[in-house]
Amino acid sequence: MVKKMSRQVDISGEIADGITVVNLKDHRDYLSKELEDYENGHWLHPDDVVMSKQLIQAIDTLLEYFGH
Repeated sequence: MVKKMSRQVDISGEIADGITVVNLKDHRDYLSKELEDYENGHWLHPDDVVMSKQLIQAIDTLLEYFGH
């Protein structure tokens, strides 16, 4: 029988929020760059254009919640 090891990392809520904010900003920047490239002639699937714009708005809303 294989025993499953439980691993847990405890971090403060402030650190967890900081990690979340950094990840959200990085993803928003990535999506914005894709849209900028699209506007400069690079191909992007039309569904991705729509979804990226919606995701950027949603990420901005989340960042407002975190005070950014």
